[in-house]
Amino acid sequence: PEASPVSPWLTGFAKISAPAPGPEETWILAGQAPAAKEGEKPVAALWIVPPAGSAPELPKEKENEADSATQKEKTGDGEEPTTEETSSTPEAESPSKPDTPPVAGAPSLWLPETLMPTPPIRPAFPSIETGNAFGPFSGQGFVAGESSKRLLRLMPEKIGGAWQGAVTDFAAIESPDPGIDFLTFSPDGSQLFAGEGGQVLRIRPAGGQLHAVKKIHLATDGFEVRFTRPLDREKAIDPSSWRIVSLLPGQPDGSSTPFDPGTEARVVIDFDAQAATLQFPLDRLEPGTVYAFDLSALISDQDQPLSHGPVYYTVNALPEVDEDRFDPLKPAEPEQPRKAASEKPQANDSNAKSESPEKEKKEKSKEGDRD
Repeated sequence: PEASPVSPWLTGFAKISAPAPGPEETWILAGQAPAAKEGEKPVAALWIVPPAGSAPELPKEKENEADSATQKEKTGDGEEPTTEETSSTPEAESPSKPDTPPVAGAPSLWLPETLMPTPPIRPAFPSIETGNAFGPFSGQGFVAGESSKRLLRLMPEKIGGAWQGAVTDFAAIESPDPGIDFLTFSPDGSQLFAGEGGQVLRIRPAGGQLHAVKKIHLATDGFEVRFTRPLDREKAIDPSSWRIVSLLPGQPDGSSTPFDPGTEARVVIDFDAQAATLQFPLDRLEPGTVYAFDLSALISDQDQPLSHGPVYYTVNALPEVDEDRFDPLKPAEPEQPRKAASEKPQANDSNAKSESPEKEKKEKSKEGDRD
Protein backbone atom coordinates (compact mmCIF):
# COMPACT_ATOMS: atom_id res chain seq x y z
CA PRO A 1 0.00 0.00 0.00
CA GLU A 2 2.91 2.39 0.62
CA ALA A 3 4.53 1.77 -2.77
CA SER A 4 4.21 4.53 -5.36
CA PRO A 5 2.40 3.69 -8.61
CA VAL A 6 4.40 2.66 -11.65
CA SER A 7 5.05 5.65 -13.91
CA PRO A 8 6.61 5.88 -17.36
CA TRP A 9 10.19 7.10 -17.64
CA LEU A 10 10.25 8.20 -21.29
CA THR A 11 7.61 8.11 -24.00
CA GLY A 12 7.41 8.82 -27.69
CA PHE A 13 8.81 5.59 -29.12
CA ALA A 14 7.24 3.35 -31.73
CA LYS A 15 9.13 0.44 -30.16
CA ILE A 16 11.85 0.31 -27.54
CA SER A 17 14.27 -2.24 -26.06
CA ALA A 18 15.58 -2.62 -22.54
CA PRO A 19 18.08 0.15 -21.61
CA ALA A 20 21.77 -0.72 -21.47
CA PRO A 21 24.54 1.16 -19.65
CA GLY A 22 26.17 3.64 -22.01
CA PRO A 23 29.12 6.04 -22.06
CA GLU A 24 29.68 8.54 -19.24
CA GLU A 25 27.07 6.98 -16.91
CA THR A 26 24.25 7.23 -19.45
CA TRP A 27 21.73 4.73 -20.78
CA ILE A 28 21.43 3.56 -24.38
CA LEU A 29 18.01 2.64 -25.70
CA ALA A 30 17.52 1.01 -29.07
CA GLY A 31 14.19 1.03 -30.82
CA GLN A 32 12.17 2.68 -33.53
CA ALA A 33 11.13 6.29 -33.83
CA PRO A 34 7.58 7.03 -35.02
CA ALA A 35 7.23 7.58 -38.75
CA ALA A 36 7.47 11.22 -39.79
CA LYS A 37 4.58 10.90 -42.25
CA GLU A 38 1.53 8.71 -42.41
CA GLY A 39 2.14 5.58 -44.43
CA GLU A 40 5.89 5.51 -43.76
CA LYS A 41 7.62 2.86 -41.67
CA PRO A 42 9.16 3.57 -38.25
CA VAL A 43 12.91 4.15 -38.37
CA ALA A 44 15.43 2.29 -36.22
CA ALA A 45 17.47 4.52 -33.94
CA LEU A 46 19.46 4.78 -30.71
CA TRP A 47 18.90 7.19 -27.83
CA ILE A 48 21.61 8.06 -25.28
CA VAL A 49 19.84 9.51 -22.24
CA PRO A 50 20.58 10.26 -18.55
CA PRO A 51 19.76 7.56 -15.99
CA ALA A 52 16.17 7.11 -14.86
CA GLY A 53 16.98 8.68 -11.50
CA SER A 54 17.94 11.95 -13.18
CA ALA A 55 14.65 13.73 -13.75
CA PRO A 56 14.72 16.15 -16.69
CA GLU A 57 14.10 19.84 -16.03
CA LEU A 58 10.59 21.19 -16.39
CA PRO A 59 9.83 23.42 -19.35
CA LYS A 60 9.83 27.18 -18.75
CA GLU A 61 6.05 27.49 -18.93
CA LYS A 62 5.61 24.75 -16.32
CA GLU A 63 8.03 26.50 -13.97
CA ASN A 64 6.20 29.80 -14.38
CA GLU A 65 2.86 28.15 -13.59
CA ALA A 66 4.31 26.55 -10.45
CA ASP A 67 5.82 29.84 -9.30
CA SER A 68 2.62 31.82 -9.85
CA ALA A 69 0.60 29.25 -7.93
CA THR A 70 2.86 29.40 -4.89
CA GLN A 71 3.51 33.15 -4.84
CA LYS A 72 -0.11 34.39 -4.86
CA GLU A 73 -0.48 35.97 -1.46
CA LYS A 74 -2.86 38.85 -2.18
CA THR A 75 -6.14 39.31 -3.98
CA GLY A 76 -6.84 41.83 -6.72
CA ASP A 77 -7.67 44.69 -4.25
CA GLY A 78 -4.49 44.15 -2.26
CA GLU A 79 -6.15 42.43 0.74
CA GLU A 80 -5.04 39.13 2.08
CA PRO A 81 -7.22 36.30 0.75
CA THR A 82 -9.59 34.63 3.20
CA THR A 83 -9.23 30.93 3.68
CA GLU A 84 -12.18 28.74 4.43
CA GLU A 85 -11.88 25.78 6.73
CA THR A 86 -11.83 22.57 4.80
CA SER A 87 -12.31 19.08 5.99
CA SER A 88 -9.14 17.16 6.71
CA THR A 89 -10.71 13.82 6.02
CA PRO A 90 -9.09 11.64 3.34
CA GLU A 91 -12.28 11.82 1.24
CA ALA A 92 -11.93 15.61 0.89
CA GLU A 93 -8.32 15.51 -0.23
CA SER A 94 -7.84 15.46 -3.98
CA PRO A 95 -5.36 12.88 -5.20
CA SER A 96 -2.12 14.21 -6.68
CA LYS A 97 -1.77 13.75 -10.40
CA PRO A 98 1.41 12.05 -11.64
CA ASP A 99 3.81 14.17 -13.65
CA THR A 100 3.67 13.73 -17.40
CA PRO A 101 6.70 11.68 -18.48
CA PRO A 102 9.08 13.48 -20.81
CA VAL A 103 8.97 12.60 -24.47
CA ALA A 104 12.17 11.20 -25.94
CA GLY A 105 13.96 13.77 -28.04
CA ALA A 106 15.76 13.32 -31.31
CA PRO A 107 17.69 10.04 -31.56
CA SER A 108 21.41 10.19 -30.93
CA LEU A 109 22.22 7.82 -33.79
CA TRP A 110 19.89 6.96 -36.66
CA LEU A 111 20.23 3.42 -38.02
CA PRO A 112 19.56 3.43 -41.77
CA GLU A 113 17.42 0.71 -43.26
CA THR A 114 20.35 -0.64 -45.26
CA LEU A 115 22.03 -1.57 -41.95
CA MET A 116 18.98 -2.17 -39.75
CA PRO A 117 15.88 -3.35 -41.66
CA THR A 118 14.29 -4.76 -38.48
CA PRO A 119 13.77 -3.33 -34.96
CA PRO A 120 17.05 -3.40 -32.99
CA ILE A 121 17.59 -5.46 -29.86
CA ARG A 122 19.19 -4.26 -26.61
CA PRO A 123 22.65 -2.83 -27.46
CA ALA A 124 25.87 -3.76 -25.67
CA PHE A 125 28.37 -1.21 -24.42
CA PRO A 126 31.48 -1.97 -22.32
CA SER A 127 31.11 -0.88 -18.71
CA ILE A 128 34.77 0.08 -18.42
CA GLU A 129 37.63 0.87 -20.74
CA THR A 130 40.76 -1.16 -20.08
CA GLY A 131 43.23 0.01 -22.68
CA ASN A 132 43.01 -2.19 -25.77
CA ALA A 133 40.79 -4.82 -24.17
CA PHE A 134 38.73 -5.15 -27.34
CA GLY A 135 41.46 -4.26 -29.80
CA PRO A 136 41.14 -1.04 -31.82
CA PHE A 137 37.42 -0.86 -31.05
CA SER A 138 37.78 -0.74 -27.27
CA GLY A 139 35.19 1.47 -25.60
CA GLN A 140 32.69 1.21 -28.46
CA GLY A 141 29.25 -0.38 -28.49
CA PHE A 142 27.47 -2.91 -30.69
CA VAL A 143 23.88 -3.57 -31.69
CA ALA A 144 21.97 -6.02 -33.87
CA GLY A 145 18.48 -6.33 -35.27
CA GLU A 146 15.72 -8.79 -34.59
CA SER A 147 16.11 -11.84 -36.85
CA SER A 148 19.34 -10.33 -38.18
CA LYS A 149 22.79 -11.88 -38.32
CA ARG A 150 24.60 -8.59 -38.81
CA LEU A 151 26.45 -6.79 -36.03
CA LEU A 152 26.73 -3.00 -36.13
CA ARG A 153 29.49 -1.00 -34.44
CA LEU A 154 28.62 2.22 -32.58
CA MET A 155 30.95 5.23 -32.32
CA PRO A 156 29.08 7.84 -30.22
CA GLU A 157 30.50 11.19 -29.13
CA LYS A 158 29.21 14.25 -27.28
CA ILE A 159 29.21 17.56 -29.16
CA GLY A 160 27.81 20.75 -27.64
CA GLY A 161 25.99 18.80 -24.92
CA ALA A 162 24.24 16.53 -27.46
CA TRP A 163 25.04 12.89 -28.17
CA GLN A 164 25.60 11.92 -31.80
CA GLY A 165 28.05 9.83 -33.75
CA ALA A 166 28.67 7.15 -36.34
CA VAL A 167 27.57 3.59 -37.03
CA THR A 168 28.79 1.00 -39.52
CA ASP A 169 28.57 -2.74 -40.12
CA PHE A 170 31.00 -4.86 -38.14
CA ALA A 171 30.50 -8.56 -38.91
CA ALA A 172 28.01 -11.05 -40.27
CA ILE A 173 27.52 -14.22 -38.25
CA GLU A 174 27.17 -17.32 -40.42
CA SER A 175 24.71 -19.64 -38.73
CA PRO A 176 21.57 -21.57 -39.71
CA ASP A 177 19.69 -20.01 -36.76
CA PRO A 178 17.35 -17.10 -37.52
CA GLY A 179 19.23 -14.27 -35.80
CA ILE A 180 20.88 -12.77 -32.72
CA ASP A 181 18.88 -12.86 -29.48
CA PHE A 182 21.10 -10.79 -27.16
CA LEU A 183 24.45 -9.01 -26.87
CA THR A 184 26.56 -8.45 -23.76
CA PHE A 185 30.18 -7.69 -22.86
CA SER A 186 32.35 -9.53 -20.39
CA PRO A 187 33.09 -7.57 -17.18
CA ASP A 188 36.55 -6.53 -18.39
CA GLY A 189 35.28 -5.54 -21.84
CA SER A 190 37.60 -7.94 -23.67
CA GLN A 191 34.90 -10.26 -25.06
CA LEU A 192 31.49 -9.76 -26.64
CA PHE A 193 28.90 -12.52 -26.26
CA ALA A 194 25.98 -13.01 -28.65
CA GLY A 195 23.08 -15.37 -28.09
CA GLU A 196 21.79 -17.12 -31.18
CA GLY A 197 19.24 -19.88 -30.96
CA GLY A 198 20.47 -22.42 -28.43
CA GLN A 199 24.10 -21.31 -28.41
CA VAL A 200 26.23 -18.46 -27.08
CA LEU A 201 28.85 -17.05 -29.43
CA ARG A 202 32.05 -15.40 -28.22
CA ILE A 203 33.58 -12.54 -30.22
CA ARG A 204 37.06 -11.30 -29.39
CA PRO A 205 39.97 -9.63 -31.19
CA ALA A 206 42.01 -12.03 -33.30
CA GLY A 207 45.10 -9.82 -33.44
CA GLY A 208 45.07 -9.38 -37.22
CA GLN A 209 45.93 -6.24 -39.17
CA LEU A 210 42.45 -4.91 -39.93
CA HIS A 211 41.99 -1.76 -42.03
CA ALA A 212 38.87 0.00 -40.77
CA VAL A 213 37.53 3.34 -39.63
CA LYS A 214 38.30 3.50 -35.93
CA LYS A 215 36.36 6.67 -35.16
CA ILE A 216 34.80 9.77 -36.77
CA HIS A 217 34.93 13.04 -34.87
CA LEU A 218 33.18 16.28 -35.85
CA ALA A 219 35.83 18.91 -35.16
CA THR A 220 35.65 22.69 -35.48
CA ASP A 221 37.26 22.52 -38.91
CA GLY A 222 35.50 19.47 -40.38
CA PHE A 223 35.32 15.69 -40.08
CA GLU A 224 38.33 13.99 -38.52
CA VAL A 225 38.50 10.28 -39.36
CA ARG A 226 40.91 7.94 -37.58
CA PHE A 227 41.83 4.57 -39.08
CA THR A 228 43.32 1.39 -37.66
CA ARG A 229 46.05 1.29 -40.33
CA PRO A 230 48.18 3.99 -42.01
CA LEU A 231 46.61 5.40 -45.17
CA ASP A 232 47.88 5.67 -48.69
CA ARG A 233 48.70 9.40 -48.57
CA GLU A 234 48.27 9.95 -52.30
CA LYS A 235 44.71 8.61 -52.25
CA ALA A 236 43.71 10.16 -48.92
CA ILE A 237 44.91 13.68 -49.75
CA ASP A 238 42.53 13.91 -52.72
CA PRO A 239 39.16 15.39 -51.61
CA SER A 240 37.42 13.49 -54.43
CA SER A 241 38.26 10.24 -52.62
CA TRP A 242 35.88 11.33 -49.85
CA ARG A 243 32.45 10.47 -51.23
CA ILE A 244 29.82 11.78 -48.81
CA VAL A 245 26.06 12.05 -49.24
CA SER A 246 23.42 13.52 -46.92
CA LEU A 247 20.03 12.03 -46.21
CA LEU A 248 17.16 12.67 -43.83
CA PRO A 249 16.31 10.05 -41.18
CA GLY A 250 14.26 7.28 -42.76
CA GLN A 251 15.24 8.31 -46.26
CA PRO A 252 16.67 5.46 -48.37
CA ASP A 253 20.24 5.73 -49.61
CA GLY A 254 19.05 5.85 -53.21
CA SER A 255 17.36 9.24 -52.68
CA SER A 256 20.31 10.88 -50.91
CA THR A 257 21.94 14.17 -51.93
CA PRO A 258 25.69 14.52 -52.62
CA PHE A 259 27.41 16.59 -49.96
CA ASP A 260 29.46 19.48 -51.32
CA PRO A 261 32.15 20.63 -48.82
CA GLY A 262 32.95 23.64 -51.02
CA THR A 263 35.82 24.67 -53.22
CA GLU A 264 37.95 25.60 -50.21
CA ALA A 265 37.83 22.06 -48.80
CA ARG A 266 41.10 20.24 -48.31
CA VAL A 267 42.43 17.13 -46.58
CA VAL A 268 45.05 17.26 -43.83
CA ILE A 269 46.79 14.01 -42.85
CA ASP A 270 48.47 13.40 -39.49
CA PHE A 271 52.15 12.54 -39.30
CA ASP A 272 51.40 8.84 -38.68
CA ALA A 273 48.95 8.72 -41.64
CA GLN A 274 46.34 7.04 -39.41
CA ALA A 275 44.10 10.10 -39.18
CA ALA A 276 42.86 12.48 -41.84
CA THR A 277 40.66 15.57 -41.56
CA LEU A 278 38.40 16.81 -44.32
CA GLN A 279 38.42 20.55 -43.60
CA PHE A 280 35.48 22.67 -44.72
CA PRO A 281 33.21 25.40 -43.25
CA LEU A 282 30.82 23.89 -40.71
CA ASP A 283 27.91 26.03 -41.94
CA ARG A 284 27.57 23.51 -44.77
CA LEU A 285 26.30 20.93 -42.27
CA GLU A 286 22.65 20.72 -41.24
CA PRO A 287 21.75 19.40 -37.75
CA GLY A 288 19.19 16.61 -37.85
CA THR A 289 20.81 15.11 -40.95
CA VAL A 290 22.65 11.83 -41.51
CA TYR A 291 25.87 11.90 -43.55
CA ALA A 292 26.96 8.67 -45.23
CA PHE A 293 30.70 8.25 -45.84
CA ASP A 294 31.83 6.01 -48.68
CA LEU A 295 35.57 5.80 -47.96
CA SER A 296 36.29 2.72 -50.05
CA ALA A 297 38.87 4.69 -52.06
CA LEU A 298 40.98 5.26 -48.92
CA ILE A 299 43.10 2.14 -48.96
CA SER A 300 45.92 1.46 -46.52
CA ASP A 301 49.60 1.93 -47.26
CA GLN A 302 49.69 -1.85 -47.87
CA ASP A 303 46.85 -1.64 -50.45
CA GLN A 304 44.31 -3.08 -48.00
CA PRO A 305 40.66 -2.14 -48.62
CA LEU A 306 38.32 -1.16 -45.83
CA SER A 307 36.79 -4.14 -44.04
CA HIS A 308 33.31 -2.55 -43.90
CA GLY A 309 30.86 -0.55 -45.95
CA PRO A 310 29.68 3.07 -45.59
CA VAL A 311 29.79 4.85 -42.24
CA TYR A 312 26.69 6.83 -41.23
CA TYR A 313 27.22 9.88 -38.99
CA THR A 314 24.23 11.60 -37.34
CA VAL A 315 24.68 15.35 -36.77
CA ASN A 316 22.57 16.76 -33.94
CA ALA A 317 24.76 19.70 -32.95
CA LEU A 318 27.78 21.59 -34.26
CA PRO A 319 30.89 22.31 -32.18
CA GLU A 320 31.44 25.87 -31.08
CA VAL A 321 34.10 27.56 -33.16
CA ASP A 322 36.55 29.81 -31.32
CA GLU A 323 36.77 33.04 -33.31
CA ASP A 324 40.29 33.70 -32.00
CA ARG A 325 41.44 30.29 -33.21
CA PHE A 326 43.45 30.16 -36.42
CA ASP A 327 41.25 29.14 -39.34
CA PRO A 328 43.23 27.56 -42.21
CA LEU A 329 40.29 28.04 -44.60
CA LYS A 330 39.99 31.78 -43.93
CA PRO A 331 42.06 34.02 -46.25
CA ALA A 332 44.73 35.97 -44.47
CA GLU A 333 44.17 39.69 -44.02
CA PRO A 334 46.67 41.99 -45.80
CA GLU A 335 49.37 43.37 -43.53
CA GLN A 336 49.32 47.06 -42.75
CA PRO A 337 52.36 48.99 -44.09
CA ARG A 338 54.89 49.72 -41.38
CA LYS A 339 56.32 53.22 -40.78
CA ALA A 340 59.97 53.77 -41.46
CA ALA A 341 62.22 54.01 -38.43
CA SER A 342 63.57 57.40 -39.58
CA GLU A 343 60.11 58.95 -39.56
CA LYS A 344 59.39 60.86 -36.37
CA PRO A 345 55.89 61.40 -35.07
CA GLN A 346 54.62 64.90 -35.61
CA ALA A 347 53.94 67.03 -32.57
CA ASN A 348 50.36 67.63 -31.65
CA ASP A 349 49.25 71.18 -32.44
CA SER A 350 47.23 71.46 -29.24
CA ASN A 351 50.24 70.47 -27.14
CA ALA A 352 52.43 72.89 -29.03
CA LYS A 353 50.06 75.76 -28.35
CA SER A 354 49.70 74.87 -24.68
CA GLU A 355 53.49 74.81 -24.20
CA SER A 356 54.19 78.13 -26.02
CA PRO A 357 53.22 80.51 -23.11
CA GLU A 358 55.52 78.67 -20.70
CA LYS A 359 58.39 78.93 -23.15
CA GLU A 360 57.80 82.65 -23.56
CA LYS A 361 57.93 83.20 -19.77
CA LYS A 362 61.18 81.23 -19.50
CA GLU A 363 62.78 83.21 -22.33
CA LYS A 364 61.71 86.53 -20.73
CA SER A 365 63.14 85.50 -17.37
CA LYS A 366 66.45 84.63 -19.04
CA GLU A 367 66.57 88.02 -20.75
CA GLY A 368 65.93 89.77 -17.36
CA ASP A 369 68.86 87.87 -15.78
CA ARG A 370 71.16 88.97 -18.59
CA ASP A 371 70.18 92.64 -18.09
